Amino acid sequence: MTIILKQMKGALCAVALLLTSTATMGAVEIKDLFMNEPGVVFELLPEATRISMISYHENEQNVYATNRAGNSSHIAALEPRHMVVEMSAGRTVELQLLVTGTDSVVMVIDHYKTPYPDGVVTFYDTKWKALKTDKLFKAPKMEDFIRPGTPKNVVKDIKQNVTFPLIDYELEGNGMQLTARQHLADFYTATDFARWKPYLYDKLIYTIVKNKITLTAPR
Repeated sequence: MTIILKQMKGALCAVALLLTSTATMGAVEIKDLFMNEPGVVFELLPEATRISMISYHENEQNVYATNRAGNSSHIAALEPRHMVVEMSAGRTVELQLLVTGTDSVVMVIDHYKTPYPDGVVTFYDTKWKALKTDKLFKAPKMEDFIRPGTPKNVVKDIKQNVTFPLIDYELEGNGMQLTARQHLADFYTATDFARWKPYLYDKLIYTIVKNKITLTAPR
């Protein structure tokens, strides 16, 4: 009887392992979403071009594709939940799949490199329907980078003069951390930035847990 129970237990474990493996194999990956994207984010890359880019990349061929704007695009990084597509010399699109059971969310980070670093974060469901960004992530404003205790006249000076807050984003910690950096030094004069620098954080750190993105520390 003991032997039969052990055999049954072993069989059940094998079935459970098989089901787990099957579920994992059938899980959606970011490359699938990239290929099926309807032109909301990658309007300059036709579907056939995106499929070819994935095929070449998986065969370890770093091929550059010409997009509709005449620029060269290629896949700079590709993992099951993360992808980086260099659309042109001035724009990179980063995708991160935030998996929360059956409720998966695609986080899209648009990086604009020229003339100064800047970025935009948006969110979509797995059918590429736009989601309300403020429900998932409270994008930082310039005042979020101002240190507590900053003199009121300095706060007023920053708010009056910083009309274009240049903030770019970087995914770190294996996709578990989003870092927002301000780039005022690249845009404003050295004299202006010298006045503000002692009162500004260089970056803000957000922790990503499932599809919740929470500010955890300024630096």
